[in-house]
Amino acid sequence: MFYNIRKADGTYGYEDGLESIVLHGSLSRKSGGNGGTYVINQGNLTFVDDYDVTFVEGIFTIKRATQTVTLQPIARQCADSDDDIILQAVSSSGLPIRFESSNPNVAIVSTLNDEGNEGWVYINSAGKTVFTAYQDGNDNYESAQSVGRTFFADLPSGTIISKWNNEILVINNKGEKFAAYQWYRNGEMLMGETNQELAIYGFVADYHVVVITTDGESIKSCTYRLALTNSSARSSNIKAYPNPLPRGAQLTIELPEGLDEESYSVYL
Repeated sequence: MFYNIRKADGTYGYEDGLESIVLHGSLSRKSGGNGGTYVINQGNLTFVDDYDVTFVEGIFTIKRATQTVTLQPIARQCADSDDDIILQAVSSSGLPIRFESSNPNVAIVSTLNDEGNEGWVYINSAGKTVFTAYQDGNDNYESAQSVGRTFFADLPSGTIISKWNNEILVINNKGEKFAAYQWYRNGEMLMGETNQELAIYGFVADYHVVVITTDGESIKSCTYRLALTNSSARSSNIKAYPNPLPRGAQLTIELPEGLDEESYSVYL
């Protein structure tokens, strides 16, 4: 049996108990410390005692490290929003991020800073797109698993129009792109309210509508907020009694303080 022996003088050899074969010098390999494969060659390694050397090259492998990408959630926005919309992502390796949008007709994204961990979003139209963050790797890191976030751009604020002193809300369907409607009040669906117009009679609340386009796409509108004004205060401050009202009896109505009675309408 042969044994690998490191001698006191730094040489290497193999012994079978009967004789020693001593090697001088050392192996070498192609220089480099990045991930990849490097050939191990004989270098200046030689045998003594007139032995012929037969050397088989080996391979030295440096594996590239793995990495991950984290992409923060992004809130939906009105298509006409003036707010800066920033995507934030980071790789565990610290390498820069590459951003893409699946639907540039809705929004595009471009790298914002030198570190490559922020993307600036520009909205082109209402709709839906998926923003994806990539890190493609380098000599020392494998490419990371991409991460995507769905982004919704709501119909712009001018889509819902108030008419007749906040009596009705109307959807602006310029270009006739909308085929169906569903109205919501304070986030709750209004059953049966599927027309282009919604009668609200000044009811103070947050309203939005989900439309179906002629292409079959579902898009939400930005929220229309009806604020409390003299013309809308009646929805929460009016008092009428008695209730129920007996036939032939007088109905008493108390209006909010400071309201001009001549401009007030009551619907029974």
